[in-house]
Amino acid sequence: MTNIFGKLKEYQPIVHEATPLNENNDDEVQEVKENSTTFASSVIPLSFSTSPKYVASVAGICVGMILFLRAAVPPESMRSASLLGSTKQANTIKICANEMILTKPQPSNHAFVKCYDKDPNGDDVMAEGFTGTDGCVTMTYKSQSWDGWAGGRSPDIYCTVNKLGFVESCPDDKDHHNQDELADFGTVTLYRDRSGDYGHDNGCGPAITQYIGLNLVATFITGFGEQCTNHDKCYWDCKIFLDSPNAAAAQEFCDKEMYEGMKSHCRSDHGYLPGIGEDVCLETADKIYKGLQATGSTLAYDKSDENCPKLPNGQLAPSMRNDYSHADCFYDGFACGYDGSTHDDLGKCNSCCTPKYAIWEGFSWDDYYCKCFPSGVKCGSNLVTNNFNKCSQCCHGSRKDAGWSYSDFYCTS
Repeated sequence: MTNIFGKLKEYQPIVHEATPLNENNDDEVQEVKENSTTFASSVIPLSFSTSPKYVASVAGICVGMILFLRAAVPPESMRSASLLGSTKQANTIKICANEMILTKPQPSNHAFVKCYDKDPNGDDVMAEGFTGTDGCVTMTYKSQSWDGWAGGRSPDIYCTVNKLGFVESCPDDKDHHNQDELADFGTVTLYRDRSGDYGHDNGCGPAITQYIGLNLVATFITGFGEQCTNHDKCYWDCKIFLDSPNAAAAQEFCDKEMYEGMKSHCRSDHGYLPGIGEDVCLETADKIYKGLQATGSTLAYDKSDENCPKLPNGQLAPSMRNDYSHADCFYDGFACGYDGSTHDDLGKCNSCCTPKYAIWEGFSWDDYYCKCFPSGVKCGSNLVTNNFNKCSQCCHGSRKDAGWSYSDFYCTS
């Protein structure tokens, strides 16, 4: 990754140091006192110092000088924002990132940050860099008119934060930002990419509506397919339940994870749209989140001490095998990309821990997995018109779903 993005220059603030006086400076202090007395005598003649006429004139001069100095020198609070900001904060972007390990956040080291100027005709890259051990990065960008002659000098800044094994995060953008001020995006949270985790994915909607196609329609309309998948897998994850105080807290964590993911999707995917596209998307995310809060726990979340970490039959719950080590590569069974008829997305497949792929061939696109198929993937069928068998490529074996006239086979955990 370093070869792709190149080495990054660290921003170094300019520090001005005062020159100290010499150690033997008594003569210099005496000279300053004498010069001060001479200056005062030249401005206010001592022989007329008690004259009411001259006292009034001198008082007027002093008042005028005070008013002038107050107008010319801003107060300290303004100096720190303008004068100091011109050397330390102008054309500067700061952003910090935490990564969520189970339900606990920690500073995200070496997360990739990229910031853009949002434009209707295409977004311009402003700055990019990697976070340090504290999870933060400070970047500088060029002082220019980012929106051309008609747009002015105030860029519409939005940033994306990415790291292997996590879902992209995108904080609130800063529209019409003043280049003379620091663009501080605060701290964002990177949540786990659960596409390779154990669990059933029924799309955007409850399980009872997936069989009549409503979930597929909702996924297409909202564009939140990735977020719905991660949410379903989070509900299935016993490790999230065991790391939470209780079932309600675990369900709330999963709902919040999805909510943050939806908002990030709205800001990044709709970043090029001026206002309405992003706003409508965010309003949809709000409504879905409120719906989850009202019904998610009672209709879908079922994790308890009775099925975590072991199932009622005594076997270890399959989700307990979810790997939270977050290595620098994607583990076996991870859904790393697809190859479609019009376009593809196979970038993540280059980062598989095992440089081998299992390909599930579909009608309009092929799904790619790192090395083998995870649990839930249909690996075979003895249907006469669609007979195939790829169950040898399952990561943990397969099971038979017997029917009247034919049987299907699925990978198991």
